[in-house]
Amino acid sequence: MNQNCKVSAAGFSIIGDGRYSYNQDTYDIRLNFIPEIPGSFYAGVFDGHGGLNFTEQKSGGAISNFVKKTLPPILEHELRSILFPTKNPSGTVEDLSKHEQKNQSKDDSKDQQSYHEDNGELFINSRYVERAIQNAFQQTTQETKNFLKEAGLLNRGAGGTTAVVALLLQDELYIASVGDSIAFMCFYTESQISTIPLNRKHNWCWADESARIQQKGGNFHQQQSGSYLIDENGQNCLNMSRSMADFEYESQGLIHTPDITRHTVTKWRDFALLLASDGVSDIVSTKDCANILGDLYGHYVEAGDDEIIKQELALKVSLNWPDESGFRVIRNRIPIISQRSVFFSNIFSSYNWSPLHQR
Repeated sequence: MNQNCKVSAAGFSIIGDGRYSYNQDTYDIRLNFIPEIPGSFYAGVFDGHGGLNFTEQKSGGAISNFVKKTLPPILEHELRSILFPTKNPSGTVEDLSKHEQKNQSKDDSKDQQSYHEDNGELFINSRYVERAIQNAFQQTTQETKNFLKEAGLLNRGAGGTTAVVALLLQDELYIASVGDSIAFMCFYTESQISTIPLNRKHNWCWADESARIQQKGGNFHQQQSGSYLIDENGQNCLNMSRSMADFEYESQGLIHTPDITRHTVTKWRDFALLLASDGVSDIVSTKDCANILGDLYGHYVEAGDDEIIKQELALKVSLNWPDESGFRVIRNRIPIISQRSVFFSNIFSSYNWSPLHQR
């Protein structure tokens, strides 16, 4: 990544005027996530569900906040184990020797976790990053199960949470998601603002998701408002096929494994990455969100305007929904030769859609 690029971010999570008087959504933003990698960031949206009382909040909110706090340090540890596998006594990364690098074939280098090029740049093997993300989600799932067990809520209908996470390392953006929260990119074309989805909602309309449920003996019911997993009493109980928690539905095919997609960063195209819960995505289209942001970015381009944009976007979106919602916005600020910062259509335009093709 061009080290003149600086990622800036803002987010909100507020209560709507609908049937809920509480908010179980939350979000997390961690700029400079791996300090040794300039421009790295981590961000996530977690949409909890579940109405059991838990201390001073509902159980879904307790779970979403637990996952929010638990996942990032585990992920950082997993990433460091592959990015910096050996340390010398001074605590800095030991490079592979030039002799070792020269003796490695290109195929061999693809199997390494990471190494330093002759020019000092760190090479990161994306397959190992994806493995680190999977491991972090798996460990977080186990920690969440332990958390609910200690609270006496395991398998008692405590609920769970979605998770959609963005991780940027060098020129690669990784999106990992479980549940029905979404990630999408806003970008400029020659004549208009457009959007591209970066993940899929995990529900029963996907062939692989419904097949897994049916193979486990689970059932789901399709109705106008969506598809729902049916519990043992024949009641609609969950409108997603993957979740962080909801452990009582594992026997019916619900899983906690994230889909992971990878997107190569390019410049001068996209201007905003958004992560959102269904409180936004079910009410306001991604295209409308992109147009709102495009208009706001046209008015607020100075340093520190992220908070203004966040507030304006929250107001415009909240006018349309009756329920709770969490929302995240990330965009790149690229200083140019002049002495002010301008927001360009930056960042993500090449995509690996292999997990999302089958329907």
